[in-house]
Amino acid sequence: MYRPARTLAVVILGCALMLAAACTPVPPATSTTSTSTTTSAPTSTTSTTTTPPATCVPGRGANLVGCTLTGDLTGRDLRGANLTGAAVVEADLTGANLTGANLTGAVIDRSVLVDVNFTGANLTSLAMGPAGNFIERANWTAVNVNNADISVGRSARSGFVVGTPRALRGVILVSGYFVGDSADLSGAQLAGADLSGLRIGPDRAVTLAQVNFTGANLSGATLAGSEVSGLTNFTDTDLSGADLESLTLGLRAPGISFRGADLTGAVLRLASVPGSIFSDADLIGADLFRADISGSEAFGANLTNADLTEANITGLFGGITWFNTICPNGLVNVGSTACSPLP
Repeated sequence: MYRPARTLAVVILGCALMLAAACTPVPPATSTTSTSTTTSAPTSTTSTTTTPPATCVPGRGANLVGCTLTGDLTGRDLRGANLTGAAVVEADLTGANLTGANLTGAVIDRSVLVDVNFTGANLTSLAMGPAGNFIERANWTAVNVNNADISVGRSARSGFVVGTPRALRGVILVSGYFVGDSADLSGAQLAGADLSGLRIGPDRAVTLAQVNFTGANLSGATLAGSEVSGLTNFTDTDLSGADLESLTLGLRAPGISFRGADLTGAVLRLASVPGSIFSDADLIGADLFRADISGSEAFGANLTNADLTEANITGLFGGITWFNTICPNGLVNVGSTACSPLP
């Protein structure tokens, strides 16, 4: 009778022990694993934050999209670099080469751009900052200025420029050239261009060496004080009412061609263009006070009502029309009698 009771007691005790074991909290996992994780080899976080992103290191063909460039960038080779949306602020780019670079939507502000080569660069939507930049002798040949707001600076060289700028300061864009006081037009091909009313000089003389103005419209234009060369060509050019005062032929240069040009009422006071060609030119009412046209060819030229007071016409030759012309001695010619040079 007692054996079953003892057996039951053993069973109950075993169950109690099992319940106690089941209710005992499981010890928390040791931190061995986490400790080993946090003390593993250091990551490259530190080196990443101290090294500039490669895309903002200026250089040839560099990806500089959205970058900010500042400081000394003199002489940098940035040919073919992508500066889309970049900001060039307070940078010195003297002598930098940006040939073929992409500056779409870029901003250039308070920077020095002396002797910078922009040849073939894409300047679409480029914006020059409101504070302005110092720009001189930059080369803008074959750039795309569509929707750009730019200044080209002094002595700007150009040619084959494309696009329609949003704003262009100091010059106008004609036949792919920047034309105006700020421009270096040496060798420009402006044949047939409409440059009526253009103002160049007299405060800042412009070199017009080897410019081809054949058939261009320069009526009412001001080219006062400019320097021309023997290859400057005004053949068949409309210069009626133009101001060419103190127009000067370059040293040792042969004369220039005004063949067939309309110089009606033009001002050539103090101009020095000896050995030039005025054949078939219309000089009616032109002002040639103290001009030097010595040794010039003038077959068929018309000097009716022209003023040649104190002009040098020594060696001027050709079948010239003289009528009511003020001769170098200050006297009006009689009938069709040719004026004589001063002794």
